[in-house]
Amino acid sequence: MGIMRIYVCCFGILVILFSGCKKNSSPVVPTDKPIGAFTVTVADRGANYAVINWTQATTVDPKDAVTYTVILGSDTILLNKLQYTVTPANLTPNAYHGKVIARNSQGSAMVDTFYVSAFNGYFLGFSFSFSYSKYTLSANYSSLWSFPSSYNVPMGGSYYSYNTPAISGDTLFIGESKVMTALSLKTGTRLWSVATTGSSQSSVLYDKGMVYTATDAQKMIAINTSNHTVKWTFDAPVNTTLLTEPIIVNNTLYFCSSNSLFAIDAATGIKKWSYYFVNGDNVANCSTPTSDGVNIYFTVMSTRSMLSLNAQSGTLNWQYIYGTQAESIFLNNRNITQIHNGVILQTLGPKTIAVNATTGSLLWNVPTSCNPGFRGDTVYMCYSGKMHALNIKTGTQIWQSADAFDVVYNNGYNSDIVVVGNKLYASGNNCLLTEVNADTGKTSMSISSYAAGLYVVFPVVILNNKTYYGNSSAVVR
Repeated sequence: MGIMRIYVCCFGILVILFSGCKKNSSPVVPTDKPIGAFTVTVADRGANYAVINWTQATTVDPKDAVTYTVILGSDTILLNKLQYTVTPANLTPNAYHGKVIARNSQGSAMVDTFYVSAFNGYFLGFSFSFSYSKYTLSANYSSLWSFPSSYNVPMGGSYYSYNTPAISGDTLFIGESKVMTALSLKTGTRLWSVATTGSSQSSVLYDKGMVYTATDAQKMIAINTSNHTVKWTFDAPVNTTLLTEPIIVNNTLYFCSSNSLFAIDAATGIKKWSYYFVNGDNVANCSTPTSDGVNIYFTVMSTRSMLSLNAQSGTLNWQYIYGTQAESIFLNNRNITQIHNGVILQTLGPKTIAVNATTGSLLWNVPTSCNPGFRGDTVYMCYSGKMHALNIKTGTQIWQSADAFDVVYNNGYNSDIVVVGNKLYASGNNCLLTEVNADTGKTSMSISSYAAGLYVVFPVVILNNKTYYGNSSAVVR
């Protein structure tokens, strides 16, 4: 028995030793592979859509495919798809809560939440029914209010009614027939009015509690918006007509008459200097000027020239002759000189010219266009029945809209292109307003139609409490 016990013990020890030396070639792998964090962003929000993007979730095994499910409100808008963006359509302007769920093949999940803010988009415009109106910025638009203007002339009559308003906070300032009016932006109700000598014939400029406008009585008028009184009136000299839109640079107001450009103190209305040029037979002899903060640029039809003046002294820097007297070249009633990234643009009939602001040399030209819009080094224009995106330095075309785009030319006026991020808004294609993708030129939304009896002249877009003007507005110049 003793010997048997010894054998058993030795065998047990050997078993233990061999089992301890056995190589573990197949380690235990957990079946649950965790997913790392990822980030969700709402890249864009329109009246009836949102663009939701997310980063790729990390995994322990890079070969393990991760799919994504997106829930917006109570709706599942994406189910187990291998993609990183989704654009839900047919949304209401209301706010939405949502979440993106990342899952791997083992069933592990990671969740990130997001919030789509409420869409707060509107546009304003003066229609051919001679009323200012506020509309929702959506395909199935609705008019929120309409204010009948005191301008009540038939089409083909006075062009004074086509001025662009100015907005400050919740107040909208419009020039009317012998009166400046302040409206509630929310309700369209009249807050106050101030009588003016003559009727407003220019875009309204708001700056530091003052509004400025030119009238058909050849006066530039400044109104204090706090006490609703005329602060000063500047009388244009005898034998001059048609004051243009004003611009303000370093507390100095600049504007043209039919034969002079004036620089006056914005606080007092006292003239600092004036620059005389040849009077033209056409009252629209001078364009609305523009500035880069150092110089003033404008175009004179009677001399077929564009000029650059020093803003402080009024001395001439250069003059570019863009045509001969024999050529049929003209300025429309709302032609505005514009500058962007060192390039001056001027829409004429029958062409639009781009001029180097430093040298006064011609860079490029295209057929006559609507008032352009700008974003970076891109200028957006409408001509030859299409909308175009061009490089502002070279005039090289970036894209041309596939759809025909007939911009509204109202009684000799060129419509604006209003740039809002990567979207462009313009009155065109017989629509109240058309929305175009600024990167591709594709029409993304058309609002109403001419059949409704409405055109919007020089629209103003309000998106999430920020106001966007076209270049016909004195506010942006």
